[in-house]
Order: sequence, then structure tokens, then C-alpha cells
Amino acid sequence: MTRTKLSVTVSSVIAAMTLVGCSGNMQTTEISTNKNNTVSAKHHKKPIKKVAIIQTASVSKTKHTTKAQGPYREDTWRQIYRGFRIPNYNREPRVQQFISKFSRHPKHLTKMAVRANPYLPYIVNAVKQQGMPSEIALLPFVESSFRPHVSSHAHAAGLWQFIPETGKRYGLKQTPTFDGRYDPFLATHAALSYLKKLNRQFNGDWLLSLAAYNCGENRVQREIDKNKANGQPTDFWHLDLPKETQQYVPRLLAYKELYRQPARYSINLPERNPRSEPIRTKVRKAIDLRQIAIHAGLPSNTLTRLNLAYKTGISTPDIQKGEINFPRPHANKLLKIIHGIPELPDSVVQQANRKALVIASIKRATKATKATKKRAKVRKKLLLARKPRVEIVTHRVRRGDTLAHIAKRYGVSIHRIMRMNKMRSTKLHAGKRLKVTTKMTRSRRG
Repeated sequence: MTRTKLSVTVSSVIAAMTLVGCSGNMQTTEISTNKNNTVSAKHHKKPIKKVAIIQTASVSKTKHTTKAQGPYREDTWRQIYRGFRIPNYNREPRVQQFISKFSRHPKHLTKMAVRANPYLPYIVNAVKQQGMPSEIALLPFVESSFRPHVSSHAHAAGLWQFIPETGKRYGLKQTPTFDGRYDPFLATHAALSYLKKLNRQFNGDWLLSLAAYNCGENRVQREIDKNKANGQPTDFWHLDLPKETQQYVPRLLAYKELYRQPARYSINLPERNPRSEPIRTKVRKAIDLRQIAIHAGLPSNTLTRLNLAYKTGISTPDIQKGEINFPRPHANKLLKIIHGIPELPDSVVQQANRKALVIASIKRATKATKATKKRAKVRKKLLLARKPRVEIVTHRVRRGDTLAHIAKRYGVSIHRIMRMNKMRSTKLHAGKRLKVTTKMTRSRRG
């Protein structure tokens, strides 16, 4: 790995994808540094439709300029509204339930819309390019509330909540040092590929496709086959799916209604904020994301919070081609610092990787220990449920009773009855009260 050579290519500029009719075409500038530290630029021109004018990131003194075409609600959200293709199901009881529930918290809906600012324009454009209904762009509201860092108890992770197996199947690399599920841009492409495949499988029915995204295509297909065999309807609303899935699709349809009429539900949609939209570049050398931020006089998490996929905080060209997300306001400054510092030695990268392996091993061991303890706890409960419990009862002696009969009735020995009642003789008198132990299982007691 050559330390003196840096090639930074802007692979995707998010703001260019937020505009109505945007095709994603833009002018990109590849900036490379040769051994004499001279900067050369190669311009690749493609046809530009009616899009924002964006000057790409570079290590020169040139600043970013962005010409936006209107407030956020007038481009991204109107683009979403125009792309709605899934029918309205607002009269369905399950959808009504979530509309009523969510509409009671307009501040939370506003907060989620603000969180969506950095990524929603990109997702909307990607959905449009795939020819999919724009309702799909709202799915991260259901999956993660537009929080790229979240993970679930089922080990689903990221903006689109991929489980490990499905993530790998759709190209999201997962190693001890990198997890592509936490990269919003990689995960978006993977999610749309998966949803497109599901939609083909279910003959263009988007409700079934969304249900399958949540609980798996095999489960949905089994329920369809079962309904067919019983002569019942096979649409989403008639399938016996898991409770979570039965709520999953109605939640998306509820968000569609709420964000379609923000004024009616007192939701304040934020204006577009291009400064919050990351710039994605390729960096051709190993760098410590925290140290770069510190060198720039910024908080140490400035880059790591935008690059959660790099679990060690170190980016190398051999991982995802060195793609890094930069905060737009500080991109030039950070790129200049990257250009001026030497590449991390291989020994530092390897040490970080070893540390990540140890941490991953500890997490696996901890997880296994917790699972073992949980199983032991369940076994203990089952044993206690079956284990007889000794109780002391009072037996009133009746005419004709003998200690032998009483002992047999309660399943104890004559000697135990005599010892408990401090008896010196086996003779009994009618009306006498004896303390007797008895065994009764917990399950019998309910």
C-alpha cells in the first residue's frame, strides 16, 4: 500500500439526488496526487438534466456550492406524493388504529422527518430510479425511525434493519471490522434490490412484498398456499401472519397518510437542509477517522457517526473501496487534512483489526453465556414446577382412625407423625388434632 499516493473520487453527492426529475447525472472531479505532490484533475462529463449545480469535493481551496430548487417540502416531499402508487387503505381498522395512535404525537413525527433529512432525498431518488412506488421511501420510518445506528433483539441492524443472513445475500459485507448494514447508502441499494425481487415473486402485490420483507417470503407463501387450499382470499388482509407483520404494513400505510397531510395532523415538515446531506467519496489510503476529525478541530465522532459501518473507526481502501461519508460543511477541510497526512502503517491497521476480533469474540462469548444462563433459568423453573412441595396440615382424628391409616392417606410415615406431634403412644382419641405433612406439586395447585 503506497503511503504517498492519494486518490479521492467523489462517487456520490447526495444533494444532486434530491431534485424532481433528477437522473443522478453530474460532473465529477477525480483528484489524484502524484509523487511530486502535484494535483491533476480529470473531468468526466455526462448529460445533465434539470438538476442542482454542485461543485464536487476536492483537496483544493475551491468551496462547495449548491443551488437548491426550493424548500424541502417542495421537492423531496412533493416528489414522494407524486410517486404514491399503493392504494389508500385508510378505512382498514388496522390502518385507522395506527393513524389515530401516531397522530397523537405530532412532535415525534416532526422529529423523525428532521432525522430523515440527510438520507431521504437519496432514498427517494433511488426508489424512483428503480421504478418503485414512493411509499417504499417511507419504510425506514417503520424499520428504524430513520436512525442508522439502531439494532434489534433479533440482530437486525441499520436504517433498513437487515438481519445478518439477508444482508450478506444482498451484498452487505459483514466482518469484525466492517458491517455494511450500518451504511445508509449501501443498505438502501440492498433493500431496494430485495424488495424488487419480492415484488416479482408476489406478482406485483406490494403489500405482500412488504409483509415478506418483514417476516420472510417463505412464511408469506405458506399462508397464501394455505388460504388457496381452503378457498379463502390470498390478499394481505386475509393472511394469518405473525402479529408483528400484521402491524408492519398498516404502520407504513399510516405514515403515508400522516405525512401526506401534514397540516391536518399538525406535523411541521422541515425545509430541505443540503448542509446535512453527506458527501460520499473514495479515499485511497488507510486513515483513522477520529484522528482526522481531531486534526480538523472537530469533535472526534464527526466522521465515525457518519461511517458507522467502519467498526474500528479506521477506513482502508480494501474495505468497500475506501468509500467514506463526509459532512458537507467540513468536507473540503477534512479532505485537505487527509491529503496532507501520511497513510496509517499496516501495523496500526492490523492492531486495530486484532482488537476488533477480540471484541467480537468477547461479544460472542457473552452472548453464549447469556443464552446458557437463560436456558438454565428455564430448566430451573420447570423443575420447581414439578418438584413436590411439603405442606403442614391439621388432621382431626375421627372415630376409627389409626396412625397407619392417617400416614397412608398423607403419604408419610407413622414415625414422622408421632415425632411432629410429640406422641409417645400410637393410641388416638376422637377429636384430637394432629399436625401432618403432605406433599403437593405446584402444578396441581395451579
